[in-house]
Amino acid sequence: TFSTASCVVPLSRAASRPTETLLHSMAFSLSRAAGQKAFLTFCVVASAAAQEKPLARTFVAGPVETYRVRVTLQVDVHDVVTQTVGEKTYVRPSTHGAEALLDWTSTRKIDSVSEGVAQITETLTPTPGQCERQRTSDPQSQKLQDSLNEVCSLLKESKTLRYQERPDGLIRDLPADSTPSLGEESPPLLTLWLRRSLRPSLIFPPLPFHPGARSQRPIVAPSGMSGSETTEWIDAGADSPAASLHVVQELSWPEPPGKSGFSNVGGQAPGKTTFFADSSTTVSLLDGSVTNATRTASRETKRVLNLVEGLPQPPEFSSKLTIVVTIRRIS
Repeated sequence: TFSTASCVVPLSRAASRPTETLLHSMAFSLSRAAGQKAFLTFCVVASAAAQEKPLARTFVAGPVETYRVRVTLQVDVHDVVTQTVGEKTYVRPSTHGAEALLDWTSTRKIDSVSEGVAQITETLTPTPGQCERQRTSDPQSQKLQDSLNEVCSLLKESKTLRYQERPDGLIRDLPADSTPSLGEESPPLLTLWLRRSLRPSLIFPPLPFHPGARSQRPIVAPSGMSGSETTEWIDAGADSPAASLHVVQELSWPEPPGKSGFSNVGGQAPGKTTFFADSSTTVSLLDGSVTNATRTASRETKRVLNLVEGLPQPPEFSSKLTIVVTIRRIS
């Protein structure tokens, strides 16, 4: 049992936000911020009844938090190459890939607080000499590498971000250029996920807080999109009081018919796209900060290609972009 004068406390059920869809969570709706003194503290209310309520933060203006953030980008493409010799058609698998790695130091300062909402300034200082990879002899892999290098070069820029953060961790007014576009087809779920996951903070769920507390809900969206979200509080097992929030999100939707070069037999979509995210974030119950986090997400598209003469089944194409974000507090 912990008690402090200024701390992150469980929200009352009346004050907790309603359950949101995955898309809404990525949209960063927040209320305005301004006002007060300096640092963030956190507490667990002593009574069992209080522990059955969702956690929230109380911001107080002041101290500076410093984090090390590392991002890994990886793309993999699986295709087939056909070659016709005389009357025979030969097919062989074709695999291409690329990877980029970068990191930076993130410094967060709570400038002011108004009605519980914090005005935050976050300064990003990248490590020099990143996004430089040796060229490959595979033209397709090199094209993928060039695309990742472009994203990497935008991510490694020094930035100062100013935004507002609500007691439940939702963010508003985050600058649009905080995260580059990943060039996804709509909906850009991976770009939205990355935009929020790069911040060294946590969205507190409306789930009542106690180790082992777990919830699962379906996600249904337009255009045949469906999936689920699972959230669970886990005892972090650290020397100091801490808890980890484990969130798994999965969505899939059919590819629209009519794509050139892909099978659309009977008007059926030639494949599907899957978004998958698995995030584990540990927060200190003493000061409310994120102590470490590992956040992984991927977007994979699988499509059925047109039937190749001589093959019993049409070949398949798949492309997958995976992003891993690790965050570690250093001071």
